[in-house]
Amino acid sequence: MRLHTFLGVESQVTGSDQMVWWLTEGIRDWVEAAYTVETDIEKLGDAMIQRIEEKRKALGI
Repeated sequence: MRLHTFLGVESQVTGSDQMVWWLTEGIRDWVEAAYTVETDIEKLGDAMIQRIEEKRKALGI
Protein backbone atom coordinates (compact mmCIF):
# COMPACT_ATOMS: atom_id res chain seq x y z
CA MET A 1 0.00 0.00 0.00
CA ARG A 2 1.42 3.33 -0.99
CA LEU A 3 -0.79 5.81 0.84
CA HIS A 4 -2.28 5.39 4.29
CA THR A 5 -4.22 8.29 5.76
CA PHE A 6 -4.94 8.48 9.49
CA LEU A 7 -7.97 10.46 10.66
CA GLY A 8 -8.72 11.49 14.23
CA VAL A 9 -12.36 12.31 13.56
CA GLU A 10 -15.24 10.25 12.25
CA SER A 11 -15.88 10.68 8.56
CA GLN A 12 -19.27 11.94 7.44
CA VAL A 13 -19.88 8.65 5.61
CA THR A 14 -20.23 6.48 8.73
CA GLY A 15 -23.96 6.12 8.11
CA SER A 16 -23.13 3.75 5.25
CA ASP A 17 -21.46 0.48 6.23
CA GLN A 18 -20.52 -0.11 2.60
CA MET A 19 -18.82 3.26 2.24
CA VAL A 20 -16.90 2.79 5.49
CA TRP A 21 -15.74 -0.60 4.22
CA TRP A 22 -14.62 0.90 0.90
CA LEU A 23 -12.61 3.65 2.59
CA THR A 24 -11.00 1.46 5.24
CA GLU A 25 -10.57 -1.86 3.41
CA GLY A 26 -11.89 -2.12 -0.15
CA ILE A 27 -9.91 0.71 -1.67
CA ARG A 28 -6.58 -0.83 -0.58
CA ASP A 29 -6.48 -3.28 -3.49
CA TRP A 30 -8.03 -0.90 -5.98
CA VAL A 31 -5.81 2.19 -5.61
CA GLU A 32 -3.28 1.10 -2.97
CA ALA A 33 -4.58 3.55 -0.39
CA ALA A 34 -6.70 3.39 2.75
CA TYR A 35 -7.96 5.35 5.72
CA THR A 36 -7.69 4.51 9.39
CA VAL A 37 -10.20 6.32 11.59
CA GLU A 38 -9.51 6.39 15.32
CA THR A 39 -10.90 9.08 17.63
CA ASP A 40 -8.75 8.01 20.60
CA ILE A 41 -5.55 10.02 20.11
CA GLU A 42 -3.39 7.46 21.94
CA LYS A 43 -4.65 4.60 19.77
CA LEU A 44 -4.27 6.75 16.65
CA GLY A 45 -0.66 7.49 17.51
CA ASP A 46 0.01 3.79 18.16
CA ALA A 47 -1.53 2.84 14.80
CA MET A 48 0.61 5.42 13.02
CA ILE A 49 3.80 4.22 14.70
CA GLN A 50 2.92 0.60 13.90
CA ARG A 51 2.45 1.45 10.22
CA ILE A 52 5.75 3.37 10.13
CA GLU A 53 7.56 0.40 11.68
CA GLU A 54 5.99 -1.97 9.12
CA LYS A 55 7.21 0.24 6.30
CA ARG A 56 10.69 0.53 7.83
CA LYS A 57 10.92 -3.25 8.19
CA ALA A 58 9.88 -3.69 4.56
CA LEU A 59 12.65 -1.30 3.54
CA GLY A 60 15.20 -3.04 5.75
CA ILE A 61 15.83 -0.03 8.00
